Amino acid sequence: MQHSADSILPFARAPLVKELAETLLLLDYLSDRATSDDEWPYVPVKKASSESEYDPLQKIEEDLATPTALVRRIYAIRASLMGQEDKFAADVPSDAAFLSRAKSVLSEIASPATAVTIGFTSLVSYGTPETGHLRRRVSEPEELSWRARDLVAIAELAYPELVIEATRLARSVRWLLPTGVALATLGVAAVVGLGTTTFDIPAGWMMTMQVFAKAAYSSGIVAVLLGLLGALASILRRFQHLASAYLLEPGLRSKNHIDAWLGLIAGGGIGLVLTGMPFNMPGVSLAVCLAAFVVGYSTEIAFSLLDLLIVRLTRIPLFRNPVPQMKAVLKSQSAIADTVSQIHSQIEQIQGNVTLDPFEGALIVRISDANGSDIIFGEYTVPVELSEDTVTVQGAKLLPEKTYDLRVTLDREAVTAKNAAFERVTTGTGSEAVAIVFDVRLTGRDIRFTPKAQSITIVAGEKSGTFISRFRAPSIPGRYDIFAELYQKHRLVQVALLPAVIESSGKGP
Repeated sequence: MQHSADSILPFARAPLVKELAETLLLLDYLSDRATSDDEWPYVPVKKASSESEYDPLQKIEEDLATPTALVRRIYAIRASLMGQEDKFAADVPSDAAFLSRAKSVLSEIASPATAVTIGFTSLVSYGTPETGHLRRRVSEPEELSWRARDLVAIAELAYPELVIEATRLARSVRWLLPTGVALATLGVAAVVGLGTTTFDIPAGWMMTMQVFAKAAYSSGIVAVLLGLLGALASILRRFQHLASAYLLEPGLRSKNHIDAWLGLIAGGGIGLVLTGMPFNMPGVSLAVCLAAFVVGYSTEIAFSLLDLLIVRLTRIPLFRNPVPQMKAVLKSQSAIADTVSQIHSQIEQIQGNVTLDPFEGALIVRISDANGSDIIFGEYTVPVELSEDTVTVQGAKLLPEKTYDLRVTLDREAVTAKNAAFERVTTGTGSEAVAIVFDVRLTGRDIRFTPKAQSITIVAGEKSGTFISRFRAPSIPGRYDIFAELYQKHRLVQVALLPAVIESSGKGP
């Protein structure tokens, strides 16, 4: 599919160029895959009251109904930008609405790729003369070079602010990462080769290097370099997968830097733990090297497990700090533990490239008793574990072992809520969806909810939706934080915290 850069660039100031460029990026991406009418998202067509009546909204719906009509309308807008400016000016509202809807339809088909990821990947992979043309080679056909230049021109029109970041990412992948891999490999080879040799080396600079190599080998430097090497390998593999799927994002370069440092630190941790072990034992040296490389390659998993371990340790009395302020923090961390484990169990599903349905409203969480009356918030005093001190907590006061209902509501019009946890929720952009589905998951320390998770579906035109879960209050006095996690398309969009208090005496609300 051809898009002449010269035919688009003169109209960079036109109000619809950005929308048109984003739509062309999606269209070019989808042109490489066959899309039948059966795959096309259903778009209801509005019928006019009379055959002679011209309704711009009806025309938009008709042009969105099939791939052929959509492509013809897109290129008609492109042609109007090229030479019929007076006629184009009269159709600006209609064309703007059509391009917005067309981009939404094409994004749904191209998911998880978006116009941003397609444009940024094109800038990085094909690039400008400064980026080195990572995918272009002299031996490739001229047709591919024309398309590459064309994609870059369209991407620059759509996202001019991403050109510099794309150049930096392309340079880091082409030069910095291979250089880092080469230096780390040479360092490992030098330290292992000189540090383990049994040959006598004459006095001089070679003997000095051997002394340093043996010291480095016994101090765990090899594990540090292998951790870095594993992180660099993971970065290259991630870039390969994301580039082939057109899923590169502007923040990838910063993530690469962080992962490289984390790999270095993880390898150093392996080397430090295993320093002093008998490396001359069969298999020990190989096990250390393998562990350092694997931990460096999977830094996300390694440090996530470490985070979860630290949170779990806060539940053990031996590690608890008796200071009241720290105790309140540790209680919250204990309640977060289940949230952390659930989030990391869905790492593969949360890619950040999901197109969310548009919703504007609030997440409201409140507790009610058996009669349906809301529990009133107040300030209550609770004891600190392993201490005679007390702290003041503002929240809902519950009676020990009494049954309550937790009500989670999504409300489009609410601006505040009494005696409840209140958080604003804003997802997606564009026209209102026919139905929006949210998943709600409840977590709380020593609290069992029935059910623990459920979906809330809000149909177009409805004001709100509610999910009710029943639970029994704990028997031990203290603070208990209840978390309501809100997901849309397996992506966490909001979390509401509702503090609950169990007092040792009193009749409660």
